[in-house]
Amino acid sequence: MASVSFFPNSRNITFDGKLSVITAENYYDDSQMPIDSYVLAQVSVAEAMSTSAAVAAMAPPCEPGTRLDVIEKIKTWFLQNDPDKPLMWLTGPAGSGKTAIASALAKICYKEGSLASSFFFTSLTEDKRNKTRLVPSLAYQLWHQGPLEDVIRETFSVVYKHGQSLLGWPLEKQFEELILKPLRNHPTGPTPNWPKVIIIDGLDDCKLADTEPNRNEFEDQAEILALFQKVCADPAFPFRILVTSRPQPLIKRFFSVTAKDISVELFLDGASFNVDADIALFFESQFEILRDEHWPGLPLGWPGEDFVKGLVKASSGNFGFAVSVLSSIYERHNSLQHQLEYLTGLRPADEAETNPWTHFDALQLSVLKKSPKPDVAAQWILAFESEPLKGAPASFVKLLLEAMPADGDFILGNLASIISIPPPEDLVSSYTVYHHCLIDCLKDPKRNKDYFVDETSMKRFLFDRYLIVLKNKGPETGAAATASQNTEFLQRFVTLIPHFEGWTENISPGNAYEPEVYLACDADWWVETIFELLGEDPNVVESIYSNLHRGCRGWPKGCSPACRHWAQAIEKKYTLPQPEQSCVCQLN
Repeated sequence: MASVSFFPNSRNITFDGKLSVITAENYYDDSQMPIDSYVLAQVSVAEAMSTSAAVAAMAPPCEPGTRLDVIEKIKTWFLQNDPDKPLMWLTGPAGSGKTAIASALAKICYKEGSLASSFFFTSLTEDKRNKTRLVPSLAYQLWHQGPLEDVIRETFSVVYKHGQSLLGWPLEKQFEELILKPLRNHPTGPTPNWPKVIIIDGLDDCKLADTEPNRNEFEDQAEILALFQKVCADPAFPFRILVTSRPQPLIKRFFSVTAKDISVELFLDGASFNVDADIALFFESQFEILRDEHWPGLPLGWPGEDFVKGLVKASSGNFGFAVSVLSSIYERHNSLQHQLEYLTGLRPADEAETNPWTHFDALQLSVLKKSPKPDVAAQWILAFESEPLKGAPASFVKLLLEAMPADGDFILGNLASIISIPPPEDLVSSYTVYHHCLIDCLKDPKRNKDYFVDETSMKRFLFDRYLIVLKNKGPETGAAATASQNTEFLQRFVTLIPHFEGWTENISPGNAYEPEVYLACDADWWVETIFELLGEDPNVVESIYSNLHRGCRGWPKGCSPACRHWAQAIEKKYTLPQPEQSCVCQLN
């Protein structure tokens, strides 16, 4: 398939059908920035300081005219030069446009002279996506700024003196020798014409360097963040630092706890910014290019306002979804009209020859795989997005589903870019997926072979967790919860009993499901608890009894032991239906 440019007026930006494969250009032209020959003699250092991989490779910028409100908010922050908030974290779900915004901002700032330097982890090849090139690259760009060129000799003398060993130094020492010392020795110090901001994009994409096998990538990311915190506190450092990343736990904890007092967080969501209008503009612009340059036979105004609105609605504020839609349309596996109807829900997607959401599915599944147990994570996601848990507080869902304390954090912690995970202190908010496409993907074996979960399996998973609560008289991890948390859990749990018990006919047609588990439960305790919390309404206890009494009729020896066990407890507080569905005849 031919590559298709989605970004007019930009160079070397192509889309080959995979969201992750994007050719990049540079903000800087090496030919206009000569580097001394003695530096070039140090091959690895020279690469770290001057190659396209290190001089801030340019990712695709935003569609012209979009994301202006976000860009303006960031510019306002660094131009105000607030000494108390020298760090900004731009974050958001996968596909929300963080890199595109960072790229557009860097391009604008470069033209205006306010870009000090930048580093785009997201645009580097896998082997170069590590911390090794970060500080030398920032230094190289910084000292090629017009107002700062007079200190370049001091920086490069360090490179000449230490050569290859420089790349093995801790980041803090690299920053001190290559950037902070030259700044301290600058004869005049910062002036109004100095650049203002350093942009670091995709910090969560920073991988482990091959030279440090005993570390992990999270330690390297933590080292970078600690470096930024320290240099921002140095009086000699006059720049603001913008960091973009997905809301991964380590990075989120740094900005919300460690660096809370010196940082600003900007979360990309449809509620805070006019994303739908920007996505509509993106579609309209790209459809115009498609009509004019690729399929001139299409009528003027195709595909029409209603289809654009439908695609905007389907995007749910996610630019990654919008880009994947365009890729799907360009690939032409289905007729253009049918493709649009699949994408907007006007035609059943299972009729399509190929999956219209291939690229967006790949993006979301790549995040799912970051969970240490992606198969279990898929079950959790479908569980909290289904009845009866949809909308329930995440604190309740965790207690219900966790087999061990903190299981929820372990299973879902790395998925914060595809699901909203409330902080531990938030006892009200629920888990939610950022894009409905993830739920559809997990339910469809054609779209997701590895982590597909059918409805019956999901119900069995949930029902097994329900039975564990019945057997334990509370959540399995209740010992780790406070008394008030366990009480609040039970108050909600008892209201859900009829819903769970209503599944049993589908899970186990004709007979009670897992009667031996019910027999092992403290029926008297549960009936007393239900009565205390819900009063005389028999709906909850009748739902348990109805399940256990299935298959009892015609039994030569009467009702099952589990049925008798619960019926005896229930009849102490409630009156069971008479006579057919009652076990009264069996109690004496």
